[in-house]
Amino acid sequence: MPGARGGLAAPSRSSETGGAMSETWYIDDDSQYVKVIKDAPVAQVVLNRPERLNCWLTGQELEIARAFEQLNGKEHEDVKAIIFRGEGRSFSSGYDVTELGTQYWEPGEDTKSRPTQRRRLHVDAEGRNVLRAVFQSRKAVIGELKGYVLGGAFEFVLGCDILVAAEGTIIGSPPARMVAAAGMSSSFSILRLGPALYSEMMLLGRFISAEEGYERGLINRVVPLEDLEETTQAAADLASLIPTDGIAIHKLQSRLAYNTLGFESTLAASNMSHTLQVQQRLGEHDWNLFTERRDHGAKEAYRRRDQRFRDAIERFNPRGPII
Repeated sequence: MPGARGGLAAPSRSSETGGAMSETWYIDDDSQYVKVIKDAPVAQVVLNRPERLNCWLTGQELEIARAFEQLNGKEHEDVKAIIFRGEGRSFSSGYDVTELGTQYWEPGEDTKSRPTQRRRLHVDAEGRNVLRAVFQSRKAVIGELKGYVLGGAFEFVLGCDILVAAEGTIIGSPPARMVAAAGMSSSFSILRLGPALYSEMMLLGRFISAEEGYERGLINRVVPLEDLEETTQAAADLASLIPTDGIAIHKLQSRLAYNTLGFESTLAASNMSHTLQVQQRLGEHDWNLFTERRDHGAKEAYRRRDQRFRDAIERFNPRGPII
């Protein structure tokens, strides 16, 4: 089987498996958050913090963009398909909630001072560049989803060509329960989700199951967890039967089509919207990330946030995941 996952090499070393050279490396040897496994014609970009549901600390998400950029380089022209997945029981829960809201300060900077708008725009633009790197890959990109796919991770997988999910996977944008998810306000998000589902998820803060994602045309296949790896690998193997130039030309044409519908222009606008919205003025009864986390700790603060939504979400859509 092309690109089979058995016999992975140790980090930073190569091994001979099944007649093909398999290589594994970390994008950053210190953080080891993103791992690349190459077994041409298939490679994997793997989020590697399973003990925390593959959430990322500030700046670690940029390793995702670097991984896709590397695999699209000349030295990896033998790669036709990329599987984007997470180690352990989840794809990713997005940003580490213990750091959320602190990303605009430089390390060691006084957090009592307000970050400049220039700094905010720069940080938000870097986040958009991760989606751009996934979306603009010249390889076929297959997302392997399981457990939780939340926040920024949800945004990034929208850049995949094919999405295969395990039964019971939960997909959503927790930031929508704080700022109506301005970072996902591009035409691309609306096109991928469809206007109705987009509004439900971004304006009502509702999560969906993989099964509903399949019904809505977002997910390509939903399979039992034990079949997830094999099904994702089959999609990558199918893509690998297409000539390399054919894949690249298809990807270019489809991306040009998205651009005519405003991908780049509205992605830039969503960057500015996010920068503005994280500075929104909160009313007396609005949930406040900073005071809640200060008073109750991160885990309890987010539990209290979600509890505010639970009753109304259950009345609005009783068959969906109530989180």
